[in-house]
Amino acid sequence: MIDNISIQFVTDKAGKKEAVLIPIKEWEKLQKEIRELLEYHSLKDSLFTAFREIKGIKLGKLPKTSLSSFLNEC
Repeated sequence: MIDNISIQFVTDKAGKKEAVLIPIKEWEKLQKEIRELLEYHSLKDSLFTAFREIKGIKLGKLPKTSLSSFLNEC
């Protein structure tokens, strides 16, 4: 992903890197990939929570919810 990007560095007078310049098309691709990664992690977290709740229900630690109640939560 990043290996193929044409990167330019902005440096100070001492040669210390201070900023990065990348082509706008590459920036847009990176933004899209970051959004997709965040969506993936959000979905993963939601599924983890759901499976934990199911386990709690099966063990009797959480109350059961009817399908109609569940659908009305949204």
